[in-house]
Amino acid sequence: MSRYDKLIVMALTAVGAVAVVTGMIGTARKWWRDGIDAEFLVMLTLLYSVWVFVEHVWGKRK
Repeated sequence: MSRYDKLIVMALTAVGAVAVVTGMIGTARKWWRDGIDAEFLVMLTLLYSVWVFVEHVWGKRK
């Protein structure tokens, strides 16, 4: 992959991550209004997403 391909993939990944986080926040707000404590679930999902992203990016550099 060329440098520009990597930049495009990184930009699309960032946009996707923002969309996922926004969706999780919206879902958590809905669950919060419905009386379900979803903060722990959202934080766990967010940490897992970050871990998968880091493994995907830095795992290929070894």
